[in-house]
Amino acid sequence: SSAASDVYKRQEQLFEQFLLDLLVGFPLVGDLAPCEGSGRQGLPKSFPKTELTEEGLRQNRVAFNQQVLDAIKPLPYSEDILPATQTDFEKGFMTRPRRMVAHDKKRGNITRRIPVREERASGWRTRIVDHETESLINEATRPCDKVRHDGIDVLVLIATMFMSHGIVPELWKRDISSAFRRVPILAAHLEFAFVAWWHDNEVWISQHLGMPFGTVSAVYAWHRVGHALLFLVMVLC
Repeated sequence: SSAASDVYKRQEQLFEQFLLDLLVGFPLVGDLAPCEGSGRQGLPKSFPKTELTEEGLRQNRVAFNQQVLDAIKPLPYSEDILPATQTDFEKGFMTRPRRMVAHDKKRGNITRRIPVREERASGWRTRIVDHETESLINEATRPCDKVRHDGIDVLVLIATMFMSHGIVPELWKRDISSAFRRVPILAAHLEFAFVAWWHDNEVWISQHLGMPFGTVSAVYAWHRVGHALLFLVMVLC
């Protein structure tokens, strides 16, 4: 039918866009492609409430950056930020960290880095989070659909299906390390990917090359990658 043909064409367009984004990078701000692969049009914007645009970020860059820089101060475990950023640089996820200079206020939009302590099985560690809402990067990001995940009921269903056939399932999990960081940022949006923090009585700066932890766009970009991986596993395997 005509409706089915339109859906197929839309799916094909989304697939081609996904492949292109893998090659040239995923958008950090602006309108995002559907993350669920449905390609449905006319969906309400789920985030944010404002209508800040890329051009608005550029035009108000100096003022926005000054607000961010005014909020930068020594924090507990701030000394962990530079080594973590250096590690990301060595992995190709960021540019080399350096001391900030006056011209950086005009080069790109800056986000504040914050150290967050979390406890793991191996002990306590510091996770670095970028305050992308404070810098209004998230406010200039517009998804067209909402992220959906399978709930615990799906896991229970799978386990009970195995047991109903007399098979005792073994649960096994593998995580993709630095998942967001492996997704490249669109080159045209790198100007919005600068981050700054306090170190040794100075402000330091670096630039993300991979999706940063703290952005709405990182969640949606990785969800698209995850959706593609799920599709490949279900169809090819």
